[in-house]
Amino acid sequence: MVSYAVWSDDDHRFKAQVTVANRADAPVREWDLWFLMNGDQTVSGNGKTVLAQQDRAVTVSSVNALAAQKTVTLQITGRYTESNAAPMVFKLNGTKCEAYVSAEPGQPSRPVVHLADGQVRFGDPTTNPAPGISIDPGGNVHISPTAPRPSSSRTMVPIKPVPSTSVSKPTTTDPSDDVPSSAPPPKPPSEEPGSSSPSPSPSPSPSPSTSPPPEPGTGIDNPCDAEAEDEPCPDPVTPE
Repeated sequence: MVSYAVWSDDDHRFKAQVTVANRADAPVREWDLWFLMNGDQTVSGNGKTVLAQQDRAVTVSSVNALAAQKTVTLQITGRYTESNAAPMVFKLNGTKCEAYVSAEPGQPSRPVVHLADGQVRFGDPTTNPAPGISIDPGGNVHISPTAPRPSSSRTMVPIKPVPSTSVSKPTTTDPSDDVPSSAPPPKPPSEEPGSSSPSPSPSPSPSPSTSPPPEPGTGIDNPCDAEAEDEPCPDPVTPE
C-alpha cells in the first residue's frame, strides 16, 4: 500500500511525503514506484530521492529491497502554477497499489476508491485502514505485528474406546461342519421311497448235485414210447 501526504502548501510551492508499505511476508527486491500527478506540478527529489518525471507521470526507482512488514518514505518537493491536486493512482512494479491520500496539510488520509467505470474518488477519512495498519496525521504508515495465523492442521485427540455392553452369544457347532467337503455323497437307497420292507436277498445259486447218474433206461435222457410197436421199451431193471 501507498500513502501520500502533503505537509505544506504555500506560494505555489509544496512539500509532500510518499510512504510505501510492504504488508507481505516476503521482501520486494528492486522496485519502481509510479504515480500520476493530477495538477500541473513539477516535482523534485529535494536531493534525497532519485526520481524521474515525464509530463505528469513520476517514477521513483530503488535497488534496495523493501523488507517484509516494513515501510520506506520518500520526500518530494514541487511547485505548480494553477493546481496542486494530489495523485490518486500508484503502481509498484506495474501492480496497482491500495492508496491513502491526504491532499492538504493537516487533512486526514482518505482511501482512494476505484469505480467500475475507471473513475476514482476519495472515500471516508480513516486512520486504521486494515488490521495492524495505522496512518498518523503526517501520512506516515505504521505496521504493527499481528498474531500469527493459526495453522490449518488440527491436533487429533485420541479417543478412548468405549467398552461394549452387548452380551456375546455362545458359539454353537454345526455337526455338518465336521463333514469334509470332499466326502462322496451317500448312495441312494435301493428301495423306492415309502417302502419299509427290506430288499429280498438274492436266491442262492444251486449247488451241483452229488447223487450218482441214473441207470440206463431210467433217466430222462432216454425216453421211450410204450405204445410204439417197432421200439418196445426195455424191461425195468430191478436193483438187487
